[in-house]
Amino acid sequence: AGGTVIALDAANGKPKWRAPLAEAGAERLALFDGNVYLATEKGALIALDPETGHKKWEAAAATEAGFRTAPVPYHNPASGLDMLLIGTGATSAGESGAIAAFAARDGKPLWLWRAIPGPGAAGHESWGGSSSRQGAVAPVGIALSPGTHTVFVTFGSPAPVYDGDARPGNNLYSDSLVALDLATPEPKLRGYHQFIAHDVWDWGPATAPLLFFGQIGDKERNLIAVGDKGGNLWILDGDSGALLDHAALSFVKNGATHAPGGGAVICPAIDGGIQSFGAAFNAANDTLFLASADQCAAVSSGKAGGDVRVLGSGAGICNAVSVASGTFLWRRHFEFSAQGTGAHGAGASFGVPQIGPRLEKPVNAGALATASGLVFTAEPGGNFVAFDGNTGQRLWHAETGAAITTPAIAYHAGREEMIAVAAGGTMSAYTTR
Repeated sequence: AGGTVIALDAANGKPKWRAPLAEAGAERLALFDGNVYLATEKGALIALDPETGHKKWEAAAATEAGFRTAPVPYHNPASGLDMLLIGTGATSAGESGAIAAFAARDGKPLWLWRAIPGPGAAGHESWGGSSSRQGAVAPVGIALSPGTHTVFVTFGSPAPVYDGDARPGNNLYSDSLVALDLATPEPKLRGYHQFIAHDVWDWGPATAPLLFFGQIGDKERNLIAVGDKGGNLWILDGDSGALLDHAALSFVKNGATHAPGGGAVICPAIDGGIQSFGAAFNAANDTLFLASADQCAAVSSGKAGGDVRVLGSGAGICNAVSVASGTFLWRRHFEFSAQGTGAHGAGASFGVPQIGPRLEKPVNAGALATASGLVFTAEPGGNFVAFDGNTGQRLWHAETGAAITTPAIAYHAGREEMIAVAAGGTMSAYTTR
């Protein structure tokens, strides 16, 4: 909070050091080659000493765009370079979001791969007229396959979000999973899959790709799972990128029903679908665990303005999906209470939400699966909860007193297996015995 990085003793939780950096976005951390790296929302890339918290160096790496993802460390054996792969946002000058590489030694920029193809590049024609200069696509998450020198990136919905007339065409590489080859000095597009072409309901991916080895039908293979805000779970081949399976985890209404006063009713919306932090995979029973939410909203759209009005309180679900069959092993529904935040007008800027009730939801808590068959996630109101991964039976919970908006982690401290989770301004750790 407040741009401070804190180091805790993993065994007893005692603070080791605090590094107040007076920067926004201090949650974007990575550990690599004896450094703690921090990528901020204001575009600074900072290296800290993990023993003391002292700043080793700071680079103004992406000040016009800001960083949107945590750094992903990568060592390229062909070039011998250690680098950090980070997603950047769009700039006020009209440049799209991108995946950028920086030298881990000093933060020097190495290369940039933009989400919207430039003139002459394949896919540029998917933005009609001059819309590629006014549009925007931001990276959502990064996953690395070091053995194949491939980075997989999910890109979110195109902007302007609800005004599809302003950006005719399929709008590549929005709502897409992109694979980039890192074995060359400059990254090359290895392939992509666009989940939703010309998205007008903000249903793009909200999770990083999850790479795992699982079974589809009777065949085991490298797989990739991606969830989106439209409530879709997509399973792709990790080698070819081909779409293998798809399941709808949320109630879907595709905008065909008109809302009172014009516009359309869409489901999911705003807090619905599959949100950030995504899934966990249990290889023992070939099952993905992830949270989803049902929510509907009335949306009015147009070039002059628009708003989003949430309808009802919605519902949340913790899902266990069998990868081999694509069916639900179990689903656990949560009760919600609506939080009224009042309403505010859209103003002159299109797409500013006019908010009704917001969900108290476990969506952003994600899921953690352990080899012992436990699944950890959050319930509304701040309960940290463990389920039996095979049956969905609720086994244990702890009241944290605040909303849980980060995924839990598992680690060993001495001989103890620990499960730690952040809730509000508190970090709590539990043993599994």
